[in-house]
Amino acid sequence: MSPKTHYSCAELAALRLPGYPGTPEGWSKQAERESWPFRKAKSKGRNGLRREYQPPAAVQKLIQRQALEAAVSQVVTSAEDLSSSALLTGGVPAAGSFYSVPVAAAPAAPVPLTTAEQTVADARAAVLALIVRLQQQAGCSQEAAMQTFVAKAALGELDADTQALLIQARDARGKKGGSLLSVRTLKRWLAEKSKGGRLAPKHVQKDHSIPAWGPAVLARYRVPQRISVAAAVKQACADLAAAGWMEADLPSEFQARRWFDKLPVSVLERGRATGAAWRAIMPCTRRDWAGLSPMDVWVGDGHTFKAKVQHPDHGRPFAPEVTLVMDCASRKVVGWAVSLSENQIAVSEALSHGFKQYGRPLIYYSDNGAGQTAKLLDAPVTGLLARLGIDHQTGIPGNPQGRGIIERVWQTLTIPLARTFPTCQTKTMDRDTLRKLTGEIDKAQRKGQVPAFVPSWKQFIDELEAAINDYNANHPHRALKGMTPDAYFNKHLPADAHLALDESELLSLYRPEVVRTPQRGEVSLFNNRYFLRELAELKPGTTVRVAFDIHDAAKVWIKDMHGRWIGEAEWEGNTKDAFPKAYTDQLKEKRVEQTVKRRQAQIQTARDELGNTLEHLGDNVLTLADFLPAQEPIAAEPEKTLLDFLPAETEETETGSYADTVMWLYGPNGGEELAEDEAAVG
Repeated sequence: MSPKTHYSCAELAALRLPGYPGTPEGWSKQAERESWPFRKAKSKGRNGLRREYQPPAAVQKLIQRQALEAAVSQVVTSAEDLSSSALLTGGVPAAGSFYSVPVAAAPAAPVPLTTAEQTVADARAAVLALIVRLQQQAGCSQEAAMQTFVAKAALGELDADTQALLIQARDARGKKGGSLLSVRTLKRWLAEKSKGGRLAPKHVQKDHSIPAWGPAVLARYRVPQRISVAAAVKQACADLAAAGWMEADLPSEFQARRWFDKLPVSVLERGRATGAAWRAIMPCTRRDWAGLSPMDVWVGDGHTFKAKVQHPDHGRPFAPEVTLVMDCASRKVVGWAVSLSENQIAVSEALSHGFKQYGRPLIYYSDNGAGQTAKLLDAPVTGLLARLGIDHQTGIPGNPQGRGIIERVWQTLTIPLARTFPTCQTKTMDRDTLRKLTGEIDKAQRKGQVPAFVPSWKQFIDELEAAINDYNANHPHRALKGMTPDAYFNKHLPADAHLALDESELLSLYRPEVVRTPQRGEVSLFNNRYFLRELAELKPGTTVRVAFDIHDAAKVWIKDMHGRWIGEAEWEGNTKDAFPKAYTDQLKEKRVEQTVKRRQAQIQTARDELGNTLEHLGDNVLTLADFLPAQEPIAAEPEKTLLDFLPAETEETETGSYADTVMWLYGPNGGEELAEDEAAVG
């Protein structure tokens, strides 16, 4: 927009220029006296014409300056064009406003701006918009608009919002103090804008070059022992010095820390963290369970209860193992079991508990631990899951994040329950209180007692069952849109998903199977022998499926490899144990035997550590007798021998031979059976 050059006398009087007339008549006389050029323009006055004079240069300059000052005072306060709040927050003017030139628009920068840098860029764009607006309103040059704006800013004559905008547009890293703005700075911003560049302060990028000593320090720092930076630098300096480096070239701890701050975590932690710890650092892939329906996928896991309860056998306090099976779609706990440790029996019990209540799922998902992947569950023909047609999927070893859906339930269910027990052993338990409770438990155990505050096994089972029922019925989930597991399970369960088990399958739930080869009508299972006459009719080398009850070893159930019934095999007498021993009893004996061996090893280690710690003191050793008063000697009694304790007369008895002993113990054929047993043992 070009500046105005001709004015009427009324317009000149309205400007109220200092030192000049304040009425139209006065301006008319001055124009006539100084012979100002004029032109005639249409008007509503007399004759329909009026004179518009062209003021001299001095008057023109005064008019422009006055218009510029007026524009500066009004340009920011105009709510119709640009509000102060939009300027302060870096807002973009609406389409159709005075800001027709997209000053803040810039091509995509290779380096993203920080929040502070983006705020500065927006503030500078708003300042340039004010300069453009000022130039348009005053009809002056860009240079004049910038000089006037800077002068007003230096004198503090701008409104508070504009002053705050100028402070925001400054680079905080620049020179402290001084003026808020200069014409040179405005010109630089305009040049940057015209080139399509960014108005943000220059982004100083970090120096990511690798120092010469970097690999040596990293090699010492990235070890599983997770040593400190100081220790790594010390070891690296020793390595470099041994390689012939000068002392001046060796790194300091400060240099190493500065370089480490520039490296990503994945580079620093490689080698320091492995397995699950390393995967916890790296990006993860989340599983979406929303597309599943109830009974599609079950997931199971075991967890040591974080409180001590009384052992069901001997009553001594211990931490039991809780095994849960959860429906993934509804988060409902469908099966659970409690045992002394997570093993194949506990997992099968938890699964069977769920099968009996809700039927069979399509997929069972678990970790690959010994309890979850035992042959009793996964054998191709005889496994519990294989027999019911359930696909068993296992996660990556050492990757609990993959089963986070059930790992999270411990924080919701069992750990809060453990905190209600006086024997709580969670991380949040007070250390001093825990130490006192542990001391009281140990003290009572040495006396063969059980403290009264230790919950009983039945109390633990009852409260765990109540907690599971409460979780299923009353715990809403965000993933379920605020519904509880029970409500979601019942609402979204497909009509054909409840695959109930028939009577024969229910009977086989607690009967895991193994494959055996019969010999002379017998099958061997867990050091017990079972006899069935029909087995003797099978061809040599034929294998059969042997089903057993983990709680009853009196008999087993025999089927052929196709599942056809053969019969029940009864426990027979020629086994190692005098009475049938249940599988669970054997597990208990094995655990007790291992515990005894560990304790014996600890005792032997303690004795070995004692060693010869006491030196030989020689003959000059004071005893208690040296401090007692002298007493009269007591007549010594004659030493007794073994004959003094025997009857005066003994009867001679006839001693049997070794053969008689064998005959008496094993019968007429005992020697042959004993030889066979010894050969079998050998």
